[in-house]
Amino acid sequence: MAYGMKIEGVGGIYQIDGSTSSTSYLQITHNATGTSVSGFDTGDIVFARPTSGSGKFCSNFQVSPPTFNVQAEYLVLKPSNSSNLITETGLDYGLQIKNTAGAVIYDSRNCIGAVGDTNGTTMAGLEIDATNPKASLTGGVQPNAGETGNLIYQSSSANWDNTFISVNSGTNANPDNLAVGYIIDGSHWDDTNYRVRFQGWLQTGFDVNNPTVQPNKSLIMAAIKKS
Repeated sequence: MAYGMKIEGVGGIYQIDGSTSSTSYLQITHNATGTSVSGFDTGDIVFARPTSGSGKFCSNFQVSPPTFNVQAEYLVLKPSNSSNLITETGLDYGLQIKNTAGAVIYDSRNCIGAVGDTNGTTMAGLEIDATNPKASLTGGVQPNAGETGNLIYQSSSANWDNTFISVNSGTNANPDNLAVGYIIDGSHWDDTNYRVRFQGWLQTGFDVNNPTVQPNKSLIMAAIKKS
């Protein structure tokens, strides 16, 4: 390859390849806390986690800006070809990779530390550690639904505070009301056993306190933040 750069992970895992002409790569541009997502644009991917404690965690990406039911830490990932990337042009160091078409597919000046970082982290990456394909998780009301068929990710004490899951497909209404409400692609965080369990349910009021289970509507990924 006479241009660009090719990066592979352990076992030959594909990460960046400058020989492509159309692939977009994702860069973490925001690392923040709150109950709504700042800096989100259509096409971005968001990973999030509750800031503390065990219990129900759900997102709503049907509103603008997207929201969480509790205080959350979240990471916004933007494609490398996004017109909304903010580049810290004052930096005179770092790494920029272009592809065969001359497009910038990675620029370290777009990563957190340049914008959106409220946690004092100057750089971060994500290691995707588990994937749950669409409809692979059973659903139900947590914690009663348990782990069988609903385990998004089993973390550890060492990684728990840096464990995140993708939340773009989430939506909810009256998530605390089993008589009339729903949670789609939500989760339950257990900070005693370091588990993230899936929950999805729908209750229209016809069968009070016996909601219909809802499997995950899209791929849900679990990742470890690397700083």
